[in-house]
Amino acid sequence: MNHKKPAKNIKPELEIEKTNNVTDSYKRRAVCESAYKTLESCFYKEGSFTFSITGIWGSGKTTFINILKEQYSRNNSAKSIIIFEPWKSDTSDSIVKGFFAMLRDELSNYIPNISSTIDQYVELLLDEESGKPLKIIGKSLHSIFNEDKNPYELIKEILERTKHKTVVFIDDIDRLNAVEIKEVLRLIRNTANFPYIQFIVAYDKNYVCETLKNNGINTPDRYLEKFFNVEMSLPKSEERVLCNELLTRFQETINAIWGLEKDDLRITNMVYYRPNDPTNSIIDNNLVTQVLHTIRDVIRFHNSFYLLAKAYKDQSAEKEVCFQDLFFLELLRYRYLDVYTILCNRPFVLLSLDDNVFFMNDNYKSIIQNNLSSDEYTEVVTDILEYLFRNRGKDKAIYNLRSYYKYFMYRLDDKILTVDELMSLAENDDAEMIKSANQLYIRKYGLEFENQIGELLAQIYKNNGEGRTFGYTDIYNLLEKLAKSTVRGLRDEIYNAIIPHLQQMKCIDNRHFKALLHLYDVVDFKLETIKDFDILDFLMAILVQKNLEVKLRHPIGQEESEVVYDFLSNTTHPTLISPALYL
Repeated sequence: MNHKKPAKNIKPELEIEKTNNVTDSYKRRAVCESAYKTLESCFYKEGSFTFSITGIWGSGKTTFINILKEQYSRNNSAKSIIIFEPWKSDTSDSIVKGFFAMLRDELSNYIPNISSTIDQYVELLLDEESGKPLKIIGKSLHSIFNEDKNPYELIKEILERTKHKTVVFIDDIDRLNAVEIKEVLRLIRNTANFPYIQFIVAYDKNYVCETLKNNGINTPDRYLEKFFNVEMSLPKSEERVLCNELLTRFQETINAIWGLEKDDLRITNMVYYRPNDPTNSIIDNNLVTQVLHTIRDVIRFHNSFYLLAKAYKDQSAEKEVCFQDLFFLELLRYRYLDVYTILCNRPFVLLSLDDNVFFMNDNYKSIIQNNLSSDEYTEVVTDILEYLFRNRGKDKAIYNLRSYYKYFMYRLDDKILTVDELMSLAENDDAEMIKSANQLYIRKYGLEFENQIGELLAQIYKNNGEGRTFGYTDIYNLLEKLAKSTVRGLRDEIYNAIIPHLQQMKCIDNRHFKALLHLYDVVDFKLETIKDFDILDFLMAILVQKNLEVKLRHPIGQEESEVVYDFLSNTTHPTLISPALYL
């Protein structure tokens, strides 16, 4: 006999955002049960009772509703429980049909002959909505001559007589558009305003109000008050609850991917990090809770991080990155994708480079403000960036040039040339470097070399507050070698990046002045594709003493004169300089 091996019970690696049997992460069961004890008595013969549960996305509204459902079912305090999901309907008409079909099917189990009355009522409702006057008039005359009662009144009488208690749960009306939201509201307070019915409705009030306001309801708060007898607003999640949920998940993931013990203090300090307090108090003001507001956020963010971390693990590259930096970078990607995109594809917009270490530009805050919709977000993003690019001596930190692009496994556009790709060319011998540069040039967008070299040259004059500047020697040596490329387009881009740098003629010291003049010999000025170079302006900057003093920012002496003399004597482009000297 062939014996099949029993299937392994494999635990899913990612979590889902559950809507049934949700764990009461916010510890609100006691509040739910207390609310139920009040609601179970709120059935009225005069009409329906409406109760709304509001809160931001992921604040526990569905959990609250599920606990209420459990209480109603367990205690038999209502004969009928209906779960209505209007977002599954295609139109406002189908919302009406769908609701009354559920009501009809449920009530017909207990009340004979009510089905036809509800069907008549729905048909009349839809005729009125579609504006079929002859049909409406015909039905009205028929009911007058036959002394029939209005279907709506008949339904009310039946429910009032039978005292049949019904609870209708409606969740996620914030998934609807404005017309559909209005239709659901009209249902619960008008067209389905029947005796002994409760409507318990959950939604994100901010979203619903904004949607209604954008569609002609000037005071949406007051508008909603007309539809609900009472509202329970769920508060923002406590930071400690969110951090604890996050810590539990990340302890598992960091242990599985990086091999750290779950109680490693580095994991705890990462989750409970507070920008203004290095002791990382677990009381409040944690950075992560400024980005992750709900348990649902925690689950989604952890899923995203886990997928990325697993990709590093599968490629045996997890040790190449610092997990704390990856964590905070993913926070940016999760909530502030525009800023993440800048870091990924255009780092020099926000960063400067000094001695192969990235640090924040002086104007980075204004750039962030231009890319975000709120000053509140600017503060959070600033805190994240300062964590990432404040030198703390971490191994494999993102601020190290050689590590930087390892953090962007989800590169948004690999046709953009990165500073790491450019500077890594210098690690090869001349022949291999030119070969690699030619291949890069073909794979990247046009002008990528020109723009990236221009950005690097601009870094020479930026300092990190300690008077140190980015080393120009490596850049100039790289440019001199790249200028020997056999690809004409690549050489043109290199030349066109050098020319503005030459024209600026901004010098750090005499050694830089000498190296800068040498760049003149790197450029082939005979090419028609080369941008205009004002040779006279260039010569005036180095030959006129007062002009050179401005460029060098110190008095001119014998050493500076010798640098200029050597340059003019040995230049490989004398034919360009000679005519200009006679102008």
